[in-house]
Amino acid sequence: MTRVGVAVWGLGEHARRNIVPAFRTCKEAQLVGVLSRDTELSSQIAQQEGVRSYPDAAAMFGDGAVDAIYLAVSTGLHARLGQTVLEAKRHLWCEKPLAVTESEREALLDMGADFGLAVYEAAMFVHHPQFQRLLQLVHQEEIGRLVSVTARFGFPHLDAGGFRYRKHGGGALLDAGYYPVAAALGLMSGLIEVRGAFLGREAGYDVDTFGAALVSSSEGTSGFLDWGFGRAYRNEIELGGTHGTILVERAFSKPADFDTSIRIRIGGGERIEQTGAANQFSTMLDEFATATAAGNWNELSLRAQAQSAMLGAIQRTGRSGLPS
Repeated sequence: MTRVGVAVWGLGEHARRNIVPAFRTCKEAQLVGVLSRDTELSSQIAQQEGVRSYPDAAAMFGDGAVDAIYLAVSTGLHARLGQTVLEAKRHLWCEKPLAVTESEREALLDMGADFGLAVYEAAMFVHHPQFQRLLQLVHQEEIGRLVSVTARFGFPHLDAGGFRYRKHGGGALLDAGYYPVAAALGLMSGLIEVRGAFLGREAGYDVDTFGAALVSSSEGTSGFLDWGFGRAYRNEIELGGTHGTILVERAFSKPADFDTSIRIRIGGGERIEQTGAANQFSTMLDEFATATAAGNWNELSLRAQAQSAMLGAIQRTGRSGLPS
């Protein structure tokens, strides 16, 4: 099968460190070009990877080898540039979150459906063998019926001038909070509702810097989601069942050579399952490519729709906690 040709639009630190190198080990997705406002950087990366450097978007869209665009620009630009990608009749593979507001996210998903194009959101950790094994354990009721999900992702403050702290598109919910939300959606079955949420802001910042949400499912599972900037590093998922518990450390962010594991406690016993190392960006890109080539992107689009709806509910509910 011919590999799906992808151009990366945006060459910030994340794209340079994680996305562009991930294509080197992909089997189904192939990097064919890059585009950046910094043309010197674009040329440098293109030469390094043996691909094309586009001077502008028109040149990228004019390249017949480009089947899909991986959009890696700042979040505040996702809605406008994502629309441009779809209007150019290219599949949209977008860095998370898909857009800033629920209406913007839904507009992109609707446009993709209307045009018969894939619209994917890059939640890389759900494609890692660690999370896939966690799903298996839940479905097999290894710890009995799932009754609770606790997911936390927090880290010390980063560069205050970076995209995470920009008023439009920044904030802890759309960055760190995205991951616990995605974990809950993947692990909890049935209709999931947001029962309460809080977004907080430290003094001196223009965006939310921490938050939490309480969710529940129609299957009787409760979830507590916690995230934030400016705190000790937490990167974990804990599941409670009727017969035992499961703990996953390094659940979201992890290097490709990190040997992951899952800790399972049942009764008085404990065992640790090794789930191995993997480049979760490569596995994600290959899953995107396989679904795109087969024209079978409903599951991935539905995942993005569910993520958008829950983020929207948290945005609406939690906004009252932010100072004016």
